[in-house]
Amino acid sequence: MTTEAKPVISKRGLVSATLVVWLVVCLAYEIHRVATFLALPPSGDLYAHTWSFQLMVFAVFRFPLWLVGLLVILIVEFALLRRRTPRA
Repeated sequence: MTTEAKPVISKRGLVSATLVVWLVVCLAYEIHRVATFLALPPSGDLYAHTWSFQLMVFAVFRFPLWLVGLLVILIVEFALLRRRTPRA
């Protein structure tokens, strides 16, 4: 009888860790990007220099791209970590 080594982290733990890291990186990057933009002197569009407008633009244009990136990462994780059944 052979004993298999238990993984250090479970699949659920890995997916949870991936989601947390993705969320932290996404938030940090976007907050830095918006804060940098708002630190610039305003151009002709004063409404664009508000957090609410930047949040709306993020939700419409940038969040879907971040979400696709997360889905790609999760698909790769599931493909690499799927349970392999030993051949008899």
